[in-house]
Amino acid sequence: MEFLVRAQTPPRRLATVAQAAEYAACSPKTVRRYISAGTLTGYRMGKRLIRVDLNELDRLLRPIPSARSAAAGGHDAASDRQSRPPGKRSALTAQPAGAGGAP
Repeated sequence: MEFLVRAQTPPRRLATVAQAAEYAACSPKTVRRYISAGTLTGYRMGKRLIRVDLNELDRLLRPIPSARSAAAGGHDAASDRQSRPPGKRSALTAQPAGAGGAP
């Protein structure tokens, strides 16, 4: 006899949009944008109430690479600046002709 092993999923921790925004330290508009974009699942209760699973919100969080992870082989901006030839500016710092100059 075979037993099926099902992955244990943690119970949903449903919260209002405002509670989810406070939990994530962002605006309720940001949470609504994530729901609208399909990045975060919104659960409707009745006609107007929307709830968000805080477990799903936790899964959206990504760690920011640190200097240590960059030294271990990751890409960082300092090495990019060092590899650029002198006098060359990145696209982020380059200004289009006539922008910000004298009239």
